[in-house]
Amino acid sequence: MLQKNYFIHCFSNLFETNRIRKSICFVVALATVMAANAQKFVFKGSVKTADGKAIQGVVVNNGTDFTTTDAKGQWTLCTDTCVSKFVQISTPADYVLPKSKSIAKGFYVSVGQLVKDKCRHNFVLQPRDTKDNTFYYIAISDPQVKNDKHMELWRSQTVEDLKATTDALSKEHEVVTMTLGDIVWDNMQLFDDYAESIQQLPITAFQCIGNHDFDRRYQALNNMPYGSGVYGEQAYCTHFGPTDYSFNIAGVHVVTLKNINYMGKKGYREQFTEAQLAWLRRDLSYVPKGSMVIINMHAALWNPVEKEGNVLNANDLKSVLRGYRVHIFNGHTHFFHNNTVGNDIYEHNIGAACGAWWRGDVNRCGAPNGYLVVKASADSLTSQYKPTGGDYAQQMRVYSKGEFLSQPYSVVANVWDCDSLTTVEWYEDGQYRGKMTQFTDSDERYLQSRGSHVKECVTTHLFKATPAWGSHEVKVVVKNRFGQVHTETVDVNRAWLKALSSDKRPKVIAHRGYWRYEGAVQNSLSSLRASAQAGVYGSEFDVQITADGEVIVNHDPHLGGLPIAKSTYAQLVKARLGNGEPIPTLAKYLDEAKKHKDLKIILEIKKQANDSVEAVLVRKTLEAVKASGLSSRVQYISFSQFVCDQIIRNDKTADVAYLGGNMSPKEVKEHGFSGIDYSMDVLRVHPEWIDKAHKLGLTVNVWTIATEEHLKFVTTLHPDFITTDIPEDALRMLSKGNNK
Repeated sequence: MLQKNYFIHCFSNLFETNRIRKSICFVVALATVMAANAQKFVFKGSVKTADGKAIQGVVVNNGTDFTTTDAKGQWTLCTDTCVSKFVQISTPADYVLPKSKSIAKGFYVSVGQLVKDKCRHNFVLQPRDTKDNTFYYIAISDPQVKNDKHMELWRSQTVEDLKATTDALSKEHEVVTMTLGDIVWDNMQLFDDYAESIQQLPITAFQCIGNHDFDRRYQALNNMPYGSGVYGEQAYCTHFGPTDYSFNIAGVHVVTLKNINYMGKKGYREQFTEAQLAWLRRDLSYVPKGSMVIINMHAALWNPVEKEGNVLNANDLKSVLRGYRVHIFNGHTHFFHNNTVGNDIYEHNIGAACGAWWRGDVNRCGAPNGYLVVKASADSLTSQYKPTGGDYAQQMRVYSKGEFLSQPYSVVANVWDCDSLTTVEWYEDGQYRGKMTQFTDSDERYLQSRGSHVKECVTTHLFKATPAWGSHEVKVVVKNRFGQVHTETVDVNRAWLKALSSDKRPKVIAHRGYWRYEGAVQNSLSSLRASAQAGVYGSEFDVQITADGEVIVNHDPHLGGLPIAKSTYAQLVKARLGNGEPIPTLAKYLDEAKKHKDLKIILEIKKQANDSVEAVLVRKTLEAVKASGLSSRVQYISFSQFVCDQIIRNDKTADVAYLGGNMSPKEVKEHGFSGIDYSMDVLRVHPEWIDKAHKLGLTVNVWTIATEEHLKFVTTLHPDFITTDIPEDALRMLSKGNNK
C-alpha cells in the first residue's frame, strides 16, 4: 500500500501527459517504475510547537529532495530509502535547537522509524523565550579515542576543560559545540562512551563524521550496492543522525558535510560527491546571499602545508559558496593552519583535541591539544584557541635561545592561530626591534614528544629573532586579525641557566687537543699538554696508518702533500706541524699522555681505504695502547662501523663510541658499543636519541662546539660530554654560569 501511494503521488501526472502514447509503452514503464521503487515511500508530517502551533516555512529534506512546511506546518517528501536514511529539518533561528542529554537530537528521524510509524513524523520545536543575536560555537577536532585509556584521557583532560569553559560561556550566550570528525579511532563501540562523557555539559553538541568513524568492514553508503542493508557510516548515523545537515542560530546558517568518501578497509578519498554538492546548493537556496555561513567538515580544503590530505574537489565547493560570508572549520591534520580563500571564505584547520594521537600535549605543528572557541553573530565572527589545561592567554609558545635546536642563537615563537593579518613583533631589553622573521621548520616541542615511528612535520607559523650578545630579556607581542593582543616575555638565557642548575653538566673534551693555546697546534704534543694544563676531562686526537704500518697522529689523509696511506713513515717524518713540531707517532703521543694521569685520551681511528687496512690499523693501535699501560684511560671513537666492531672483537673491555650518526641508540647498543658520539646536526634531527641512549646505558658526546652560543645550546641537551675547540671557555662557563 505504501509503495502504491508513492507511485500514485509521484507519477500521477504521468497519466495526463502520456495519453497519446501507446498502452504497451506505458505498461512497460509502469512495471519498470514499480520494480525500481520497491523501497520508495511518501513520507509526511508536520513541524509544530508542543502546544500544536504550526510553523510555516521550515526547510525539510531527505538528503536529496527538499520542501518547506506550509501554513499548517505540513510537509511531504517522496523518499527512496535505499538512498536516503533520514528526513531532517533545518531548525529555524527563532527556535531552540533540539537535544537530548546535550547531544543534538530531534531534528531528524530515520526512514526506518518513519516506515514503522506509517510514514508520518511530527517534528516538535520550542520557541526561544528571548532573542539573542550572538552565540558561542566551540569547534573540537579529532578526539580519536581508540581504547579505554584514550577515553579516560578525553574525559579527564578535554571534557574537564570543556566543562569549565562552557559553564562560564553559557552564562553569557548559548553554547553549541561541533566535533569535527574522528570521534573514535575505528572503534565504533566507543560512540556510546563519547556521548555519555559530554551529557552533563551546558551545550548542544553536534557531530561531523571523520575517516575513523566509519566501520572499516564496509564502504560508505554511496559506494555500497543499491539496496545494501549495511554501510560504513551506519553506526555513526545510529548514534548521531545524518552526516549532511544544517541549522540556524542567531542569524547564522550552520552546515555540516561529510567529505570523506569511504572505500572500506580504511581506504578513503577526501572529496565531496556530486550528490552532496547538489544537496548543499539546495540547502543554501533557502539562505539569502550575503549571510554568514559556517561550514563544518573533517578534512581540510586548502591547507598549503598539508596538501596531501586536502579535499580533491575543494574548488567545486568554493563555487557553491559564492556570495556568502563563510567560515569553514575542519581538522584531520592534527595541525593548526588558518587560510584565507578570496575575500569571503576563511578556513580554520584547527589543532586536534588528542594532539598527536594522545602521545603528548601538542599537535604535529606544536600547537597544544585544545579546541577553538568562536563568538558568532550574523554580522561578525571572532575566534580564539583554548589550550587544554591552559587559558586564553596561551596563544604562543616562546623558545629562548638554545631551546629551539635548529635556531640556537634565536628566540623562536610558535604562534599557531595566526594568519596573514597577524603581526608578531619583539622587544629586546625594552627596546622595540620590529617584526620577527617567519620561517618554516619542525616545532621543537613536537620533535621531542613524538614517537620514533611518527614522521616529522613542518609548520609555517614559526617566528624568530636573534637578540644581541649580552641581552637579557625578549618580549614577543602578537596582534591578531581581531585586534586581540598577546604577549610573552622570556629570559634570553633561560635554557642555559636551567641546564647549569642541574647535575647534568657535560664533561669537556678538547677537540684535537687544546690547539688554540699559545704555541700549540692541532694533534700535537703541545696541544695534549695544554689540555692537561687546562683541566679538561679528555683530549681528543686522530690516528692514521702509513704504507709501512706506522701509526701516526694526524687528522687528514695527506701530510706535506703526500698521501699517508701510500707513503712510508720515512717519507713523512720530515714534515712539520704549524708550530715546528714533528709529526708524533702514536707511541710518542701515548708516552706524553702517561705524564698527565688525570686526563682521558679520546682516540679517533680514522676511516681507511678498505676493511683490510682498517683491521691492521685497529690491531696496531690496540697493541700500542696496551703496551703503554693506558687501556683504562683510552676511549675509542670512529666514523667506521667496521673499526668499532673490530675494536670490540679484539678487546671486549674497550670503551667504544660510534661517530657516524646513522645508527639509533638501540642499534649502537646491539653492536656492543658504549656510546654515541654525534654532531649537533644529527641530534637536532633526533633529540630523542639522547634520552634513549641514557636509558640504554650509553654515553652521549656532542661535537664540535666552536662558540659560546653553541655551548649554551648543547648544554641544554644534557649530554655526558662535549667536544670543543674552546675548552677553557667551556670550563669557565660551565663552572660559573657566566652569561656575559
